[in-house]
Amino acid sequence: MKRFTLVAICLFVLFLANNGWATVIYVKTDGSDTNGGTSWADSFATIQKAIDSAGDNDQIWVMAGTYRIGDQIVIDNKVQIYGGFPDDVPVPQWSDRDWGAYETIVDGQNSVRCFYFHSPGTVDGLTIKNCDASGAVDPIGGAMQIDFTSAFIFNCTFTNNRALNGGALYCRQGHADIANCNFSDNSATGAGGAIEVSDTSADISNCTFSGNTAIHSGGAIFTDEADGSITNCIFTDNTAAAGGAIAHTWVSGIPITRCNFSGNRATGRGGAVYVGESSPEITNCIFADNEAQYGGGIYNSEREMRDTEPIITNCIFSNNYASEEGGGMYNAADVVPEVMNCTFYGNFAEQVGGAISNHDCNPVITNSILWNNAASSANEIYNVNAATIPVVTYCDVEGGYTGAGNINSDPLFRDAANDDFHLQLGSPCIDTGTSIGAPNNDIDGDSRPRLHGYDMGADEYVLSIIGGSGSG
Repeated sequence: MKRFTLVAICLFVLFLANNGWATVIYVKTDGSDTNGGTSWADSFATIQKAIDSAGDNDQIWVMAGTYRIGDQIVIDNKVQIYGGFPDDVPVPQWSDRDWGAYETIVDGQNSVRCFYFHSPGTVDGLTIKNCDASGAVDPIGGAMQIDFTSAFIFNCTFTNNRALNGGALYCRQGHADIANCNFSDNSATGAGGAIEVSDTSADISNCTFSGNTAIHSGGAIFTDEADGSITNCIFTDNTAAAGGAIAHTWVSGIPITRCNFSGNRATGRGGAVYVGESSPEITNCIFADNEAQYGGGIYNSEREMRDTEPIITNCIFSNNYASEEGGGMYNAADVVPEVMNCTFYGNFAEQVGGAISNHDCNPVITNSILWNNAASSANEIYNVNAATIPVVTYCDVEGGYTGAGNINSDPLFRDAANDDFHLQLGSPCIDTGTSIGAPNNDIDGDSRPRLHGYDMGADEYVLSIIGGSGSG
């Protein structure tokens, strides 16, 4: 792993610009809490002692090693905690820091929550594992509970943490910035196997989520009346009853952008994502090999008269599976999703709606490709009754579908068998979409339109001249 990330460097430089040189307090495994923490030779043995000795904006440098705790670490002043300082260098400097090579571990020994944020703080470059808030008075946030304050969590690994809600991290009525972190094998007996964001905001970016589980909702992330963003994240093999990877509920409008969902599973609804009473924008995402009973990729639901109107743009749904309905997507009663420039290929439902299943709702599907999906009935689009009338226009639907600009022709993907859904030269989907409501870019970030009109599907064909011939 690189020693620095751009975000870490920027934060450090910004800190110095605003505050001058911070006071540094030192912690290492063979230190002593009777020391002063003023140097590596004078290090404390515990992070809590360093926090108790720090003033606002002080930095705590923690040497590599394992710090086993019997009580949660309480952040009650504005401190910045940095791990990753080598234990094989006599006097490590900031330039020696490498949290990948020099792992700094906080171990809750399967008995306590590891961190409680009572004041704003930063935690950067730690591995936080075996934390358990299940026995706490407020059994939330196995590794971290952020309450009525803000936290900045960078370059951290969370593994094997547990709680009722928010197996690794719970943020309530505050704000969390979470970047470049790994969440694996965390669990919640309620919701949010890795993270729960409740009545607050969180910006989550460049993170990976694998093997996290929740009994109820959101195998990786559960949001409840929340906002913020989820960007450039990878979700693999997460599991829940609803929303194998993410469950957005109760007017949580957090946009999901440039994320990859694969191998996630819901025992009920939404193999990758469950959207209920919310209207997020889901853009430039890939949903592959996820599974559920209903909605192998996404399940959209409306309850208690709250609107569910997600906008799903430039997304690819491939090889998702539903044991009942909606291999790629399931739309429940009264939802109004807008599906623009998406590609559905190779999705399968045991009963109906290989690509999309609609129940008493009227989704709008535009500039999209639905091809080679399968079900016992209605391979591409299933509508439960005559009152279910999706507006499907400028789409390539295998077997055909009534609507302006729709076609029924092989889209000529470059290599669909190997998940390459770029269009080949000569594809009937090139230049045959509509400009109305179309995005300015495709899933790769290429600008739209490239030739004479907008293309169908997640990819906009890019013509390049190599040796006098055109290729995508």
